[in-house]
Amino acid sequence: MEVDTPEKANALVRRWLTDRAYLVGEETGKDVHFQYAARSRIGMNFVVVQPRALVRSFLVIATLTLHPEHFKALQGMEGRERHKLIMDIRYGLLFSEAAFRTEPPDGDVINSVVFEVELAYDALSEGRLMDAMSSVQRGLLYVVWKLTDALGKAQSGRDYDMMVQ
Repeated sequence: MEVDTPEKANALVRRWLTDRAYLVGEETGKDVHFQYAARSRIGMNFVVVQPRALVRSFLVIATLTLHPEHFKALQGMEGRERHKLIMDIRYGLLFSEAAFRTEPPDGDVINSVVFEVELAYDALSEGRLMDAMSSVQRGLLYVVWKLTDALGKAQSGRDYDMMVQ
């Protein structure tokens, strides 16, 4: 199916999410053509959204919010050590297929990392959707593993809350 309208993109995305049992919810709004909340098989929450500002593309997005224990451990680290860890994470993600940003963007004490892949209509296929979700998921896992390796396993609740924005 050739995708050249938001309606066709919406139909393809919805079918892809539903066929894989990823679909969790659908949101509507005046600022989006479509927006779906989804959960991968490993429990990663992600969003597929086409803001109205994007004419012929949409985004696959996942946000990793640091566990409160890891956030506190980062705050307690010596400045140089903390800076090195955050920069190691940023350098490790530099060649990821998913774009990323830390929140706050230039801080040494971050509270979340956002991953996103933009998919253009002219290159859209179910395979490309799988690649986008996989890229976002790999980036997220990289940060989880890097923080767990450096700071230890969080003791309370889940290790990380992979929150959907």
